Amino acid sequence: MDWKKSIYSDGSHHFVTPARPSLGEKIRIRLQMIVNDQVVGAQCRLSKNGEEHIEEMSISVVGDLIVFECETTMNQPKLNYHFIVFTDKEVLFYNQYGTTEVIPTEDYDFKLMADYQ
Repeated sequence: MDWKKSIYSDGSHHFVTPARPSLGEKIRIRLQMIVNDQVVGAQCRLSKNGEEHIEEMSISVVGDLIVFECETTMNQPKLNYHFIVFTDKEVLFYNQYGTTEVIPTEDYDFKLMADYQ
């Protein structure tokens, strides 16, 4: 399997903890893919208060998966984010639309809503 096709995240409790954050609460955001020898790191690009904010993601290997994780604070009612994946040869972007080599707009960013019922 092409490791690029295995890149995955969503808004469920498996990838966002807590899945329904309150305003001001700390959250953890995860991204995963199959183990490969090309990926060297990842970042989470968030839109906070109208400005770009980059969070470095820690890396761990769980079985045959590489799991990236970062922590941030739900400091506004709606938080948009997508991922940036680095290899030794290219930079990839991952959002709800999928994986691309082109810097995405925020149209397909993942979105978290504070105090969502």
